[in-house]
Amino acid sequence: MKRLLLIANKNWEVVPIMNALINQRFSPNKFVFMPNIYRSPWIYAQGTGLPRMIWNTFSNIQIELWCIQDLMDIADISDSELFSSSELKVSALKKAINFNSVKPDMVIALGTAAYGDATLNNNGCVVVGCDVFIHNFHPHEENPKSRWDDPTDFEKILKSSIGDNFFNVLDATAVNFINAGLLKPFLNPADNIQAIFNRN
Repeated sequence: MKRLLLIANKNWEVVPIMNALINQRFSPNKFVFMPNIYRSPWIYAQGTGLPRMIWNTFSNIQIELWCIQDLMDIADISDSELFSSSELKVSALKKAINFNSVKPDMVIALGTAAYGDATLNNNGCVVVGCDVFIHNFHPHEENPKSRWDDPTDFEKILKSSIGDNFFNVLDATAVNFINAGLLKPFLNPADNIQAIFNRN
């Protein structure tokens, strides 16, 4: 079995994502694959390690939708700053990755993932890449609520096992299809809403 993880950041982001995934109006052929598990409203305790949605009706593929905020072990939920703690988010992500014994084959970040281009606004674009660069934006500032730092993996390119063949398939078959389905966001949309494929 292969695992595909869809990961949203905040709980107020994952709810509209859930609505869109099962809305026929957003489906090119008006057909919706309903999930086998659908957890809404979220009635579980803070830190519960469960996905919001699971599809396992596809051949040898399980798709899971997760919300990082659901997974974070926070005793004082009135402290809103803790829900932005990178340190706690990294720990929470392990619950999704280790949900079962099968290692994820692909992870897709939804909502507030970052694309490393300081000169352009890419809000509303879809960015597909493989390598990762983790940067500590405040290396000399102590934040007791987020002490995430790793000198072995920060400030360098972390290579992926995804090869050029993956991008060749996307380039040949998917660009026009994806671009035709993109919706312009309400807040500060990019001038050119498009799919961006980055091999590096």
